[in-house]
Amino acid sequence: MRFTYPYVPCGTLYGVVKRPYIPVRLEGRSSSVRYLAVVDSGADRSMIPLQTARFLGLPVARKSERRTRGVGGEIGVVQSHVKLTMAQGTNRLSFDRLVVDVPIRNLVMPLLLGREGFLERFTVCLHPRGYVTLDIDPDEKIHGRSSEFNR
Repeated sequence: MRFTYPYVPCGTLYGVVKRPYIPVRLEGRSSSVRYLAVVDSGADRSMIPLQTARFLGLPVARKSERRTRGVGGEIGVVQSHVKLTMAQGTNRLSFDRLVVDVPIRNLVMPLLLGREGFLERFTVCLHPRGYVTLDIDPDEKIHGRSSEFNR
C-alpha cells in the first residue's frame, strides 16, 4: 500500500520552505481531530502538542514525566497513546495504539511522526522534487508479531 503526499510550503525566518506534512486523524478518549503531521525521519518517537492531547482527553499526569532531548533542547514529556488514521483515495490505514510523547508544557510545535511505532513500519522516501511516499506491506511482521494496525 502506498501513500504519496506533496510537500507543504511553510513560512520560516529564512523564507518559504517545503516540508513533508501528511494529513491524519487522531482519536483519543473524548474526541478526535484532523491534523497535518510532519514526517520527521530524525525523530526517534512521535510527539503531539499538549493542547492537542488535552483536547483528545489523553492522560498527561506529570507523575510519569521523563526527559527527552531534541533540536530545541531538553524538555519534560509524558507517554500516552492515540489512534491515528491516514487515508488517501481507497487506501486507509489505522494505528490503534500509536505511542506518543506529550510535552508537559505548552510549546509551539507540529505533530511529529517519528521512527518508533510509525515510520519503522514504512519504507519512506523524501523525494527532492517535493513529495513524500510511505510504502507499507500490511501483512509484514514487526518484532515477531503481527502489526498493530487495521486496513
